[in-house]
Amino acid sequence: MIDLDFAANIILTFFIFSFGGWLFEGAISLFRDHELVNRGFFNGPYCPIYGEGAMLFLLIMHWTDRPLELFFFGGLFACVLEYFTSWFMEKLYKARWWDYSNWPLNINGRVCLYGFLTFGLFSSLMPFMKKGIDWLIALIPGNHHITLALILLIIFTIDAIYSNHIVAKFTRSLQKTQKQLAANFPLKVIYKGKRAILNLKLGDKQITLLNWQQRRLLNAFPTFKSNYDKAFNAITNRHKARMSNFQKNRFKPISETELKRAKAKAKREGKKYTEARKSNKY
Repeated sequence: MIDLDFAANIILTFFIFSFGGWLFEGAISLFRDHELVNRGFFNGPYCPIYGEGAMLFLLIMHWTDRPLELFFFGGLFACVLEYFTSWFMEKLYKARWWDYSNWPLNINGRVCLYGFLTFGLFSSLMPFMKKGIDWLIALIPGNHHITLALILLIIFTIDAIYSNHIVAKFTRSLQKTQKQLAANFPLKVIYKGKRAILNLKLGDKQITLLNWQQRRLLNAFPTFKSNYDKAFNAITNRHKARMSNFQKNRFKPISETELKRAKAKAKREGKKYTEARKSNKY
């Protein structure tokens, strides 16, 4: 028979650490970019990967309580979890949600040394944090913690279904737009001063408009890269004014070398190539 008290404590511990991870990510965005961004795949104030990591650390604590071992194995297993999550989400949604390629000692851009050190530190502190979590849960009177755990689980399930629907719809839109681009849309280079911005010129009726949920997800994952890259760049370019500071790097002018490559590619593919000097149109 299932011990409801034990199950409720596990669920509440998961959500507390998920909420803590959400606060941690928000603090990073606020400190680094002076902008508060909901850094999560879901709409609610939680980052489940932190909750999953906490559950993993608790399992490790049953095996060892030595700080150095907790640090090493916690960081190692958390990186394995993050790597698998990145790979799974890329296969499922045809997109890379985060990319550590520019970070030192990364593995395929999915995990990096910084993540290992961060998760290792959290793991080594888990015995102390767990005492605080248990104290918080103990403050909930009677059997209300079972009710609270059930409510949170229902909300999370609804959120997960809805968020997956939004991303799946966005992926289908990108796929459709990519096919249109490959079929008959010209390549256009727009000049602004001495620098150039490569852009795919689309008519207003052909471009897919992002809803607020899709914009929130893109703001939450600043290094998001879709397999349908041309469609993604064209669509997000239309929304750059409503993107967060995280997204500014998407619209930086390209180099002369990249410009030459774009011209050569357009010529090879037999696409129309046009130039518009000092144009403000995107």
